[in-house]
Parts: sequence; structure tokens; C-alpha cells
Amino acid sequence: MGSCNQVAFSYLDEVTEINQVCNKIVRTWTAFYGLTGDQENFVQNILVEEDYPTVCFSPVTVLVPGIGATVYARDFLEEGELGHSYAFSLIPGDSIRVLTLNQQIDSIQFVIYDLQDSTKCITQVNMISSGCNDPVFSHRGREIEAINNVYTLSAALFDAGNTNHCLGEIDQFEIRALGTLDYVSQLTYDYNAVVGQVKPFELRVRINGETTYLGVVAVRFKEGSGIPPFELACYDDVLTRDEAFEIAIFSPNFENVYGFQGAIRIKDAILLSTKKVSLSEIAFNDELYASRFIWVNPVGIPQNFGDEDTLWTIKILPIKNGSVSDFLSIGDDLLNSEAILNDLNNTKIDLVFKFYKRTTATHDLTNMDKIQISPNPAGGSQVWIDSKGSEIKSVTLYDLSGRKIIEHTGIDEKNYWLPIESISTGLYHISVATETGVVAKRLVVAR
Repeated sequence: MGSCNQVAFSYLDEVTEINQVCNKIVRTWTAFYGLTGDQENFVQNILVEEDYPTVCFSPVTVLVPGIGATVYARDFLEEGELGHSYAFSLIPGDSIRVLTLNQQIDSIQFVIYDLQDSTKCITQVNMISSGCNDPVFSHRGREIEAINNVYTLSAALFDAGNTNHCLGEIDQFEIRALGTLDYVSQLTYDYNAVVGQVKPFELRVRINGETTYLGVVAVRFKEGSGIPPFELACYDDVLTRDEAFEIAIFSPNFENVYGFQGAIRIKDAILLSTKKVSLSEIAFNDELYASRFIWVNPVGIPQNFGDEDTLWTIKILPIKNGSVSDFLSIGDDLLNSEAILNDLNNTKIDLVFKFYKRTTATHDLTNMDKIQISPNPAGGSQVWIDSKGSEIKSVTLYDLSGRKIIEHTGIDEKNYWLPIESISTGLYHISVATETGVVAKRLVVAR
């Protein structure tokens, strides 16, 4: 305790220790003013420079087969420090020794150095013969793929076949990242942290409770997160030249998606319009021959849609006959196509665009003009379908989402009245199967 006129000072120290080394002193000062009786406390943090000792296990017994035993400097330490390198000398990289019994030496001393702070310790290693010359077979390198955005690295992947080993039953392989402390049977890595990298690991194996070190192995983390791409799709229907056609866009795997973006390129046709359906918040940037789109989940709650849900539509005017896939394609050069999952990491996945065939077989473009539907637009209770000579086998009516509305089979007539009294106003596709193929036509119902 000290004094300054009528003020008296005292302090109390609280010491924080790591590995029995003082790391920080929290000093609480108390000032007492004798004239007024007032007392005030002050806290002072005193940091002590970290200078932990390097402590070795000693003595250590190593089982040595005839081919020798590989040991690592770090493995002789009671507690190493992350980020520190250890070696058998002050030379960086001198961290591995191979122990053999060829010279009839059964004991050896090693000095283990911490290359970061120049501390050291001494270990006594006693070697005993295993009486076994079988090598432990291991792979020196492996490739692994991510599953659900996570790489799982199992040490057992490096087992190259070691049945009936003379040392006994192999309990387990263990692995650790080079420069880390603990061996484990399995490690996991986030996809985005290591994708495309090749990383070194140290490998060892336990046989009847004894440890054999197998050296450094390499792991390549392959690209591909194991998550299927986000898929946008439409039906590959037949289009007629100079007839406007509205294409329904849907997704068969719209689950837990936070957002997506992309562009659709249009050729041999003119973009007339885009229309929001299920995705009311989707934004478009339309040009004469392209449509860019961006959607972000507006509520944060996962939204799920299936292949019967139309997300939006694209109306085009083709300048020739053909299928939808002849006119539309993904435009990655216009806007990068990708989706983002609604997970903790906002994982990015690929976006792909696919064309689905109707289940009623293929379209025959040569027969397209031979099928006539009248009236079209239709406002009555039925429409007349004329095949111009070929027998009609079946007639199927779809809405814009691809949902089947009507299906009549076993017709076997050249002409057919299709009842539509239950059909509401809108745009539909009629698929007419004849003896020579399947023809798709557009039907407008106007009540």
C-alpha cells in the first residue's frame, strides 16, 4: 500500500495461467480518500509475453518393424501449439525420422525444437522389435467429392489392403492436417473453403494398440458440391411460323431456393412479352431476342414449387416451324446462370435449362398443316378436328403449365368433335395422334 497526501492505494492481482505459464494479470487498484471516505476501483490488464515451455513425453517406447518406424517431432510433445512447427533440429522441415534396429541400438535421445520461439525439450526413445517385416499398405493420394456441400475425409480411405498383417489386427487409420495437433479418424471441410485444392495430411495406423506412422499423403478436393443444379424447364412443343406462342416455364426441383438469375436467348423468333405467374416478385429485362430474369425470395421462408406450377411465361412469335428448343437457349454470356440456396452459407449452385417432351410421343412437323381445328378461337361447346385423311387415334388437351385437361382415346376416325364446354377462357395446346405421328396445335378459348 502506498499514499499520496490523504489518498491511499492498494491492489489485488488475479493471474491467468496456460500450461503453468503466466499469461495475463488482472490488477484491481483501490484508491481511498481519507478526508471524504470516498473509494474508487480501477482495473488494469497486464499482458505477459507468451513464452510457453516445450515439454516432451519421456521416456517413449516405439514398436519398430523390420522396415523401420517413421516418427514425427510433433508426436513427442505433451502439448504443441497451433501454428508452430517442430523439428529434430533448428533446420526447418527436419521433422521426420525413421527408426531402425539395424545397428543394435535400442535407445536414442532426441531434442525437439519449437522453430517459432526456439524453445526445446529432450525425449528418451526406447525401441523394441516387432518381429514383423510386413509393410502397411496405404494409398499415397486420394480424391474426394463433396456431398451436400461438405467434404468428409475418412482416414480409412487410405487403407490399401492389409488383411492378415503380422503385427495383428489393424484397429483404425488416423489422419491429421499437416501442422495441426490431433489425429482423428475423420475430418470434414466446407466445400467453398477447399474446393479445387490439394492438401497434405499425415497418416498413421493403430495395430493391436500400437501406432505406426505412414508418412504424408495428399488429398485433392474435387469440384462439384454434390448438390444437383437448380433446373428450369419447359415443354418442347411444336410451334407454327407466324403464330404467337406462350411458353410456360416451370421447375421440377424448386426447393429451398433463396434466389436465382439467368438469361434466355431467342433465335428465329421475336420476344413479344413475359408474364409473372407463381413468382410475382421476379424481375425481367427484355429485349427483342433475349430475356434476363432475377428472382430473390421476398419473404425469407422457403418456397417450393413442382413441375405442375408455372413460374412465368414467355410469349414469342416464330419466323419458321419448329420445336421450342429450336428457338430458346440459355444465355450465360448475357447473364451468369446460377441459383442460391436458402441455407446458412447461401450456397451457390448451377442453374440449367431443360426441354421436356410430352408423354404422347414425338411431333411430326410434316403433318402439322394437315390437321385443322375449327373454330379457333372457339367460344362454343365443341371444336371440329379434321385430319385430312389420316385416322385420329387420340386427342389430348393441355393448359399452359402442361397439365392434362382432356384426353380422348380409341377414336379411329378421320374427323372428331372435341367437347370443350367445361373449358374456361384461355390458351391451350391440342395434341392430335394420328396413324402417321403426333401433331400439336394451339387452341384459343374465348367465352
